[in-house]
Amino acid sequence: MEKVKNALLLDFALMGNPSVFLPFVLGLALGIYSSIVKKDVRAVGATPSRGKARRSMRTRELRGTVTTPISNEREFLRHTLATLAYRGGKVLRNAPLDLAGTRIEPTSRSALEILSHINDVFDWAVHLANGNHIWNEDESRSWGEEVTRFFDGLQRLDRRLALPEKLGFSEQRLFQGPVADALCHVGQIALLRRLAGTPVRGENYFKAEISGGRVGEDQADALREFD
Repeated sequence: MEKVKNALLLDFALMGNPSVFLPFVLGLALGIYSSIVKKDVRAVGATPSRGKARRSMRTRELRGTVTTPISNEREFLRHTLATLAYRGGKVLRNAPLDLAGTRIEPTSRSALEILSHINDVFDWAVHLANGNHIWNEDESRSWGEEVTRFFDGLQRLDRRLALPEKLGFSEQRLFQGPVADALCHVGQIALLRRLAGTPVRGENYFKAEISGGRVGEDQADALREFD
């Protein structure tokens, strides 16, 4: 405080001579700015103390597993699964009885076969998340069983992503492979519904109530639909 008081007194003394006063004020301002910047840099570059680091490592050892903080990539991937549950649920809900056997041409997959394939993809994704590259192709079941399997696969994958343990493969790989594949195939079933004469109503999905972790059959009602 004494230094500030002396500086102010000096300011008043110099005010009568602008040629001296202005350079003095500029120098004072630059000095204050420089000290603030140095403090900010020290704060940004600060590292935890050795004691805190030891406690953090000890906590992980007590848990018995190697864990990592839930990353933004992980949260985004979980939100993508929730989007799959919302959009997929809308496509599968109240489907006509003949949709299961609907196909574009004799050699293409039917809607039931596509849904079964999506569920195989979810099984694959769970294996990948655990570090195992395992692919199994099951025989198609009934439409109702495959719908149940659809949401079960999403929930199993989401539960794995919610755990702090490190993934067997990166979030980017999981997205570009199984997750993006499932999104594509849900769109194919939507096209087959239109072909079967019962199209899914359009919707402003930007306004939809979708949140990470909500991957079951119970989804929010649409807020803005259109024909």
